[in-house]
Amino acid sequence: MTLISATIICFNEEKKIRKCIESLHQICGEIIVVDSYSTDKTLDILSEYSKVKVHQQKWLGFSAQKQLAVDLASNDWILSLDSDEYLSPELSEEITSLKKSLNENTCYTVPRLNYYCGKWMKGGGLYPDRQLRLFHRKNAKWSTSKVHEKIIVNSNTKIQKLKSDLMHHSIEDKEQHIKDIERYSSLAAIDLSKKDIRFYLLHGCFHAFSRFTGKYIFKLGFLDGLQGLQHCSLSAWAAYLKYIKASKIK
Repeated sequence: MTLISATIICFNEEKKIRKCIESLHQICGEIIVVDSYSTDKTLDILSEYSKVKVHQQKWLGFSAQKQLAVDLASNDWILSLDSDEYLSPELSEEITSLKKSLNENTCYTVPRLNYYCGKWMKGGGLYPDRQLRLFHRKNAKWSTSKVHEKIIVNSNTKIQKLKSDLMHHSIEDKEQHIKDIERYSSLAAIDLSKKDIRFYLLHGCFHAFSRFTGKYIFKLGFLDGLQGLQHCSLSAWAAYLKYIKASKIK
């Protein structure tokens, strides 16, 4: 049976890391955690698990940090999770069954169910929110973008969809969402500033409007009630903000 290495990056995740590790412990041969020098109880929790191997690294950026975790793995098959994600029991069973027939020329995506401000979200483009999470490292690597990092696969690699949910306990409240927007919009602005864009304000307004209408109306964000309205509104603000910040970098 194929051995799988789980890879995680984290910093001060004492409230969420245990659930992530527990969901991986039975199906992975090892769990590689690249920690950015946590100052809470994260490392104490990780020390309780024999399969966990911790490597401490100053923050390199999302993509570089995740690629480092892949490079440190002993096995070629990688199951990559964020520290605020965990496998549903159904997904754990599905991957366990799949281990008997993994094809190195195939990567696997999972549907991700996002928890936002007290609600598991189904509208606004937040579900199925497919993520590529299981791959053979010979045929895939993390991108070099500052934000919205993703796994780049070789052209001859097939993509197969798994059925069961990856649970994502992402944003607890409005304040956290606003804080995340401030951080990620600054990183996105760096990437955006490298492109040949002249009218940042116009682009920002257009993308904010299309982001809100796309998510709230066409992707049925209104079905998630007040959380849906809040998420779509703040997503529109994030789209606008990165263009304004990019114009200042120019």
